[in-house]
Amino acid sequence: RGVGYDKLSIDDLISLRVHRIDEEFVKDLRELGYRDVASNKLVAMRIHGVDREFIKEIEEQGYGRAPVDKLVAMRVHKVDVQFIQAMKGVGYDNLSIDDLINLRVHYV
Repeated sequence: RGVGYDKLSIDDLISLRVHRIDEEFVKDLRELGYRDVASNKLVAMRIHGVDREFIKEIEEQGYGRAPVDKLVAMRVHKVDVQFIQAMKGVGYDNLSIDDLINLRVHYV
């Protein structure tokens, strides 16, 4: 409740607890500009490893504050800094997040 999630169902509360979504996790996201993230998206972020470090790495690659759904999709499809840098290394400097995900989906 202390971080603004006052009206969650019992199932949501259990899910947040099971996936170790605590005040620190929510505060980290808020510090990075992610406010009022739906509880189901917090769970998806935790499950797929979208944390402060990953978000900062993506921002440092020039992608600003990417939408939560895009960050989760990047993790699901293994789009990481190494892949982004590899694409930049062969001349693809201005790929969108969707482009990067599509490249991974199609095994490039």
